[in-house]
Amino acid sequence: GAWVEALQLYESIRSVRNTKNAVTPNFITVNSLLIALENANQPELAESIYKEAVKDKIVSPWKRRQDNDGRFMKMMDLHKFSAPMAKIAVRSYMDSLLFPSRGVSRNADAVFIVGKGKRSEVRPVLTPTILRLFREEFGIDAMIDKNNTGRVRLSRESIKSYIKRKTWNVGGEHTI
Repeated sequence: GAWVEALQLYESIRSVRNTKNAVTPNFITVNSLLIALENANQPELAESIYKEAVKDKIVSPWKRRQDNDGRFMKMMDLHKFSAPMAKIAVRSYMDSLLFPSRGVSRNADAVFIVGKGKRSEVRPVLTPTILRLFREEFGIDAMIDKNNTGRVRLSRESIKSYIKRKTWNVGGEHTI
């Protein structure tokens, strides 16, 4: 299908990026490719492209923002992401929880900025998509932040419970 052509074009752009007049992939390129890959049911390939884009700093999901208590914290800002890219970003985050060496806090709430849907054509897209993803794929009831409806909050307790369900205890250490 068309996703194969889109992937080939993306790979050819990446392969010549160090030449003088090269076109380089940007956020829109990656986002469009991830939409095509989701529509083609290619989740592993989409995740690989997403992680590569984060590594190359084409996509930067983490932002320091002020939380409800006034303190600054790292939040995953998804509000400019398509629904497919947002789902991949959340899956990547959830995977990173199982590998504590990746620098993701397991001892605090996780906040996902999804926006309030002001630029959506009919109604918000990301909020219900992300809430459904947490519920259906991870068995977690995330909640809309009571102080900011443009944020989805995953409680520290939910995170710890998820980690406990996905790991088993071997000699006092949780392993996957």
